[in-house]
Amino acid sequence: MRRGVMGKGESSSFGMAVRVGSDLIAGVAVGVGIGYGLDHWTGHKPLFLIIFTLLGFGAGMRNVWQIVNAPAQEAGTQKDGRSQRGQRIDD
Repeated sequence: MRRGVMGKGESSSFGMAVRVGSDLIAGVAVGVGIGYGLDHWTGHKPLFLIIFTLLGFGAGMRNVWQIVNAPAQEAGTQKDGRSQRGQRIDD
């Protein structure tokens, strides 16, 4: 393979890694921004910053979980572990 040219699998893996990282960082950044703004507005210095940072981290992890599990759902599985035809995947 030539230098600087990625195959289809490599580019999609890189794109997924960038999306996972950006979703996680965006969730935390939004949480920090909201927490800082509420702390500044109410005068409770670290309280809302801590709460919304944790909520932002949780939201980012939820997005990451959905991204990582998306290929399995596209392959024909449902949330209960059954295929589109109603058979269990592990049977």
